[in-house]
Amino acid sequence: MLRELKVTDYAIIDDLAVRFDPGLNIFTGETGAGKSIIVGALSFTLGERVSEDVIRKGEAACRVEAVFDLAASGSKAGTEQITLSREIARDGRSKCAANGKSISLTALRELGDSLVDFHGQHEHQVILNVASHIDFLDDFGGLDAARADLGAKRRAFMETSKRLTALRQAIDDVRTTEDFIRHEIKEIEGLDLKANEDAQIEEETKLLENAEKIIQTGSEATEVLYDGEDAAIKLVSRARLLLEKLAPYSRDFASLGESLDQAHMIVKEVAESLRDSLARIDLDASRLEYLRERGAAIDRIKRKFGKSVD
Repeated sequence: MLRELKVTDYAIIDDLAVRFDPGLNIFTGETGAGKSIIVGALSFTLGERVSEDVIRKGEAACRVEAVFDLAASGSKAGTEQITLSREIARDGRSKCAANGKSISLTALRELGDSLVDFHGQHEHQVILNVASHIDFLDDFGGLDAARADLGAKRRAFMETSKRLTALRQAIDDVRTTEDFIRHEIKEIEGLDLKANEDAQIEEETKLLENAEKIIQTGSEATEVLYDGEDAAIKLVSRARLLLEKLAPYSRDFASLGESLDQAHMIVKEVAESLRDSLARIDLDASRLEYLRERGAAIDRIKRKFGKSVD
């Protein structure tokens, strides 16, 4: 029940404190005596929308405080008394509090709805509020404890359902990722890559792209080393014969002759290896086209999945 109403600088009221006794309290007076102002001040405390016009003329702000005795009403709020207060300033700033603790205007209205029921031509009546009917029914049936238990179980169920939905989504995400990875693996395995294949392809491609030039230059080198009239191997052989004639005169000449033997062998081996290398060069255009396509495919998949074939 309402125990006390304190009003400061509200409408025409300077400073007023009204105490209420248990049971029926009645305000009487002529029209304009201020009865409705008291009701308006209480409505203001309970969160009714107002403008700065409710502030007493010449004052910067107004304040109304209402003290309720909860023990007398059988409330289960866990406290015997609650004090609601509200202030509003001319700049529009508003403060609401319950037992000295700041609360929002919405929370103040909710508390007000649970504490006071206005009956009047233009005021709401809680009994006509469909949302409150379930509270009346549960209270009449003594179902408060069962309702609280059901509420707790429903909250637990909703939380579990939420977690289950999240887990199912996580499973779907994993499956999507797995499908994507399997697709990537299939794409990689489809190329049947070999270790260091990209470097080998690059080398062979460069060789085939320049095959004619290589064969021409290599053939010239073979001519100089082995096949020409004045080939290096022939000149080395001629020099070797001349040094054999000088060998009887000095061991140094003999030693130089042996060195020419080694040079002769090296020139011969280089010429033969060069011939073999030139013979292995394939001038097949289809092979070159294949290497280019294969190299492009490997470059594409390297850009997509990693920087190397490995």
